[in-house]
Amino acid sequence: MNFDEQIVEKKQQKQKLLDAMEIKKEIFLEELIKFTSSWFEKETLSTIKDNPEKVIALGEHKARELKVNLKEVKEKSPELVQQYMEEKHLWWHTNEDRESYYKSHRVMAKHEKQIKLMFGELGNILIQYGIVKAGSEYDRKHSSSWIYIDRNFKKVQYGYGLSFPEELSGITNEYRELIMKAQDINQDIEELEEKKKRHSIEDWWASL
Repeated sequence: MNFDEQIVEKKQQKQKLLDAMEIKKEIFLEELIKFTSSWFEKETLSTIKDNPEKVIALGEHKARELKVNLKEVKEKSPELVQQYMEEKHLWWHTNEDRESYYKSHRVMAKHEKQIKLMFGELGNILIQYGIVKAGSEYDRKHSSSWIYIDRNFKKVQYGYGLSFPEELSGITNEYRELIMKAQDINQDIEELEEKKKRHSIEDWWASL
């Protein structure tokens, strides 16, 4: 088998891995929608219970309005996951970054960061109605579950660590394993192309 044939074969192997990664991504997003919806509900109830005076102070009309808005953001979980998690830089098979990957039972840091930002959609509503306040990345004196991540105090993210279900961490680990296999194939392709180049110059030199 010549170099070109070997390279084509390796690229075909890699494409199968990329296709498998896309499937893993879709499964991850489906599970994330469930987690997001559940998390919104739990965080809403927890916040309301922790701040009864502020909720009662809203009055019946405003409290009902708040409840409707919080329910709507929970129901928007599928759209929010699509909006926040479809960005190409978040997925190796759509950007092929040069990061090193290894087996781990944690959700990827860049995914967790984006999920916290997505959860800020809930925080924005709670802040808007005065139920909670947000701290700032640039001022750690104020402790809060919510943090402004920009100097204009517009982008809010959840400020604490998240405990993800095993389904999400398991799918992430399977995705990582596919990345590592694809990175190995990329290395093989680079080596084959380098050998091909050297072989070509040898043939050319011999023909002079």
